Amino acid sequence: SYAVNDYVEMRFHAAPLVKYYEANDYPVTRGDPHPVFGFSQYEIGLKFGYPLIMDALTPTIYAFGVDARVDFGPALATDFFGNAQNKDSILYTDHAFAPYVPHEPDFGFTGLFGLRTGPFAAHLNAGYVITGEDQQPYYVTDADFAQWQRSDYIPHGIGIELIPSEGLKALCELYGHASSGFDSESLWVTPGLRFGSRNLSFDVGCEF
Repeated sequence: SYAVNDYVEMRFHAAPLVKYYEANDYPVTRGDPHPVFGFSQYEIGLKFGYPLIMDALTPTIYAFGVDARVDFGPALATDFFGNAQNKDSILYTDHAFAPYVPHEPDFGFTGLFGLRTGPFAAHLNAGYVITGEDQQPYYVTDADFAQWQRSDYIPHGIGIELIPSEGLKALCELYGHASSGFDSESLWVTPGLRFGSRNLSFDVGCEF
């Protein structure tokens, strides 16, 4: 991520994909000679925000913003990573691993709201993601492919922060994906710590 100024932030995100199969046939332990390596997602995002400072001393601040992003789901390589696509087909065919399914770009938009008063801050967001068409790998059956078809979804979340100092923040985030018809839901809970300053920061946390 890079903050162009206090109100505009750009980001790029790449998510690696690794699949590894290990069999334990006592007394021989056999590792997978053909692990799958690749990337499951590339994301480009842009965030706009604007604060309303009600009290600079406390401080008491309201913030509003919009986040827009494009997610790419590239196909696994056939020329790199030792033909990752072929290795994925072996894990799917021989060991019933869920296959990696590439897709056309997803487009997402999220409204953002934040509040800080003294050492406490809260954040709310909700949006909508238009999913791109999934691309059926040649080795995946029609029946299995139909199970993994994605629909549009609604990302939503709430986060809280305790700010004992500007160099240390304790945070917890609940983030979910609801289907467009609200008939299914996925939820992640992420507690963590944020270290740094106004110019540079990094987070340490875990995801459930």
